[in-house]
Amino acid sequence: MRVKLFLYLAVLYVLCFGWTARAAVTRYSQNETGFQEAIASLESTLVDFDSLAQGEVIADQFLSRNAAFSTRAGKVITAETIAAGPSAYSPPLCAAVEYEEGIQSTFTIAFPEPVWGVSLWVLDINFSEFVTFSVLDSASSPLGSFNEYRHGDYSYLAVLSDSEDIGSIVVTTHSTGDAIGFDDVTVVPEPTTVWLLAFGGLRLIRRRRR
Repeated sequence: MRVKLFLYLAVLYVLCFGWTARAAVTRYSQNETGFQEAIASLESTLVDFDSLAQGEVIADQFLSRNAAFSTRAGKVITAETIAAGPSAYSPPLCAAVEYEEGIQSTFTIAFPEPVWGVSLWVLDINFSEFVTFSVLDSASSPLGSFNEYRHGDYSYLAVLSDSEDIGSIVVTTHSTGDAIGFDDVTVVPEPTTVWLLAFGGLRLIRRRRR
C-alpha cells in the first residue's frame, strides 16, 4: 500500500509541478481543433474584443488573470474593424499596426502570472512571408520559438506547455514597414481538473486504508 501511495504521489507531483528540467512547449499550427481538445478539461478564457468600438484602446480588464498587450514601438493597441475574417469569427479584429520605416511589426501579450497555454488568430495585414512566435517564461527566458508561414490572410497558432510557465509571447514580422493584427486570444490559466483529480485520488486512497 505504501508503494502504491508513493507512486501515486510521484505521478501527482509531475502532473502538478512538472520535472525540474525545462518544460516542453507544443505548437498547434493551423490546428484549432487539436488545441481545444488538449485544453478541454482545463480552465480557459477567451478574449474576442467584440465588445469594443472602432479605435477603442485595448486594456487589461479582459482576462481573469490579466494580460498586458503592447508593441515594441510603444504604440497603443486599438480595436480595428476588419471587413473579412476567419469563417468561425466575426469582426472587429484587434489590430496591432506599425507602418514605420525600418521597424518590424511586433506585439507582446504578457501575463503577470504564468499560464499554461495561449492561442490566437493572426491577421496578415501586410506581412509577406512569415512571422515568428517567441514563447518566454516569466524571467523572459526562451521556452520556444516558431516561424509561422502564411496560410491565406489569417493564421491560427497555439502553444501549450507541460508546466505553468508561459510568461509572455512575442509575435514579430520579418519585413520592415510591415503590419499585423490579432484576435480571439484564448488563455489557459490553471489546470483545475488536475487538482480535482489529485484530491479525488487522495480521498480514494484514504477510504481504502480504512
